[in-house]
Amino acid sequence: MEFDLDNIIKNSKKILLLSHVNPDGDTLGSMYALYSMILKRYKKKADMSVVSNIPFNYKFIPNIDLAQRYFDQSLVYDLVITLDVASIERVRDAKTFFDKAKCTVNIDHHKTNPAYADYNLIEPEASSCGEVLYNYFKKFNWEFTQDAAVALYVAIMTDTGNFRFENTSPNSLRAAAELVELGANPNKLYKLCYESKTKNLVMFQNYCVNKAEFLNNNKIVYTTVYKKDLEKF
Repeated sequence: MEFDLDNIIKNSKKILLLSHVNPDGDTLGSMYALYSMILKRYKKKADMSVVSNIPFNYKFIPNIDLAQRYFDQSLVYDLVITLDVASIERVRDAKTFFDKAKCTVNIDHHKTNPAYADYNLIEPEASSCGEVLYNYFKKFNWEFTQDAAVALYVAIMTDTGNFRFENTSPNSLRAAAELVELGANPNKLYKLCYESKTKNLVMFQNYCVNKAEFLNNNKIVYTTVYKKDLEKF
């Protein structure tokens, strides 16, 4: 169902953007991109919520540190927007804000999404929530910020496996090309997302590889990780 997001945002004073638990590049990139576009277009600062820790390799996303883990549970928002959240249960405790909100919007690309909000923008053919937002911004002539371009590129790149997965479409590549023209640096963003690791992560990966077991003439390999291993590293 097509709806007027412009008008919904204009008539909302207190806005909350929600990402899903165990956030990836798509939910974080989409959330910040929309934050940046709302700030530029309407001069409004939305709140951003993360319900679990932001992975080390996504902390470079512009101003993602503005996203908060905990909010006053008594707050009531005029508008709550979920981004890349296939099921509302995936926002965990933040569902309280969604349930109390005067208006809710669900922006996503998962075909399993049951359209749980008052207004739903779901494009199953899109590679990512970032691509859904890109399509919307282009269709309704929202002016991109450079920060939004970077965040949307991260969203699309990570959900397509750096444009290797089957969900990579001509539109995904066209979107990525325009986002590069707007300031996203493919080489830099690839390195930050895929080649930046903490010492602990490197040591943990080495530990897992050293414990690997091979089966079926080396066609199958597995390793076992215990909770105590995760705590150690």
